Amino acid sequence: MIDSRFAPFIAQATPIPATGPFATSEVPEDLEELRAKELKALGRVAVPRTLEGYHPGLKDILQKEERRGQKVANSSWHWDEPRSDNPLDQRRLKLFNGILLALAKRGHGGDATATDTEISARAWIGSTSLSLSLEIVGKHCTIVSRGYRRPDPALPASTPLTLSVKPGYDREVGDTWQDEDGNRLESKIAEIAAAIIVAGEAKFRSAFARTRSAQSRNASSAKGKRKRRAASASNAASNEFAS
Repeated sequence: MIDSRFAPFIAQATPIPATGPFATSEVPEDLEELRAKELKALGRVAVPRTLEGYHPGLKDILQKEERRGQKVANSSWHWDEPRSDNPLDQRRLKLFNGILLALAKRGHGGDATATDTEISARAWIGSTSLSLSLEIVGKHCTIVSRGYRRPDPALPASTPLTLSVKPGYDREVGDTWQDEDGNRLESKIAEIAAAIIVAGEAKFRSAFARTRSAQSRNASSAKGKRKRRAASASNAASNEFAS
């Protein structure tokens, strides 16, 4: 898309068809080829043991937690205690940190957010966002804290988790990974990051196709309206001449 002021100097590219091709020097047309390419580029990825060198997307959560801890330490009357200083939530933060760092290695972004009941994350693949969730597998102990029911902070870090990629806002769930005996989520970060990149590209293509189709329908509708107006004006002129 070129600003009209530059039109005399730069030729505007032909619009990309709704069905592609989408291949570029960095992104192959075939999504499985993209997955293999990203896996190779990522190489071996590990989850950092601590949150000292955290991804910028965790900054908001960790700074708020630090402020809560300082206030509680300085005042016995302060009620807003740290919310993520339990073993399971610390593991969640480390997993999201590992995923976001892996995505950053490939030029993508993301961040994490925390509410009174959960910690979630969002990945940005180009300008396309994907929601990420880490949920406990099966039934587990819960408590009521500040009016919200949440997992019991006493749950151990070994509590099985499922990571899900959610491409849209309609409860659609994409790829999922689960803790397994001898094969926990920490060992699957490269696979997860590559899948997120592929899911982001797939979502972009799907959204692009819908946008192009809508533009085509609107253009056809506008063209039809212009023809009807022209025909109506022509008929009116003919009637006036005849009278």
